[in-house]
Amino acid sequence: NLAKRLGNRGKARGLKTVVLAMDDYPLEDLPGEENIVMITSTAGQGEFPQNGRAFWNSVKENGELDLSLIKFAVFALGDSHYWPRKEDKIFYNKPGKDLDTRIAFLGGKRLTDIGLGDDQDPDNYQTGYSEWEPKLWQALGVDKVEGIVEEPPPITNEDIKIQSNFLRGTIAEGLEDTSTGAIAASDQQLTKFHGTYMQDDRDLRDERKAQGLEPAYAFMIRCRLNGGVATPSQWLQMDSISSSYGNETMKLTTRQTFQFHGVIKTKLKSAMRGINKALMTTIAACGDVNRN
Repeated sequence: NLAKRLGNRGKARGLKTVVLAMDDYPLEDLPGEENIVMITSTAGQGEFPQNGRAFWNSVKENGELDLSLIKFAVFALGDSHYWPRKEDKIFYNKPGKDLDTRIAFLGGKRLTDIGLGDDQDPDNYQTGYSEWEPKLWQALGVDKVEGIVEEPPPITNEDIKIQSNFLRGTIAEGLEDTSTGAIAASDQQLTKFHGTYMQDDRDLRDERKAQGLEPAYAFMIRCRLNGGVATPSQWLQMDSISSSYGNETMKLTTRQTFQFHGVIKTKLKSAMRGINKALMTTIAACGDVNRN
């Protein structure tokens, strides 16, 4: 969505823009581009998102790629507090940083310095993005175009929370909707404060897309475990929950807590109830007050 919005803003300034997922972009065309802007999020342990890995691997491994004729800019999205250990801080926005460094190494000239969007900032990634985008337009010489229609300010997490009726949103209605395995975008933000967020099975994305199906959505649940302490009885109950409602995956994370994966929407409520019955909670485990 961010890339599409940037593309539309470029068109409004008279630029010819084409927006593609990185893996859909033909790498052989890259050396002939005049200007290229790349936006990437961060997945896993500082990895590229699924739809950008093939592109990155090609750029990384092709030592003969001559990009001396292109100008480029990179904006990266990440969370500076996602990895609590100091030695893991290198994963923060690593894909964007690696891409920026590699394109420059292959001869590309920066239109502007890399922009870093951080979920820890007051307006999440918008804080860094609002500083980066004007520099991009200035570098392209279209920063003073007249007649640009002013867009409404982006909806932030704070806006969603204020309008959510105390973090309720339409979560209950979304869980009852059997037409999809997903929930509404705003509810995806709100469920983080309840200790869960929506994911999809990356290994099945291409297959389901080819079949005309929506992604295989499921939810991750993270417990909030004070001091990382659980009784033997609670351990057994957590193990039972992972088998009964998830994909039999129970992780013990660096956050000193239990984490479940593969919980489909129809089992989400039961899994949450099971955790509460074990006298444990998930409140604020994914979107706590310190981060949001």
